[in-house]
Amino acid sequence: MRIAEKFHMLINERNQSIRDIFVAFDDDGGGTIDPEELRDGFDALEVPLTDYEFERMWVVWDEDGGGEIGK
Repeated sequence: MRIAEKFHMLINERNQSIRDIFVAFDDDGGGTIDPEELRDGFDALEVPLTDYEFERMWVVWDEDGGGEIGK
């Protein structure tokens, strides 16, 4: 729920889109987000995740198991 709340705030209060958030997380500008970029992004949003929570989320978001999340 913490992630959804942060995204809701960014979208509604700061007028950012999901694409804006994705681009902000994509540190190297490669068009994908790797686990380190995702972790850094959540840290920047002050969303504390345990390693277990992060791994469970990563498995869901990395649908093809390729090690990156695409647009």
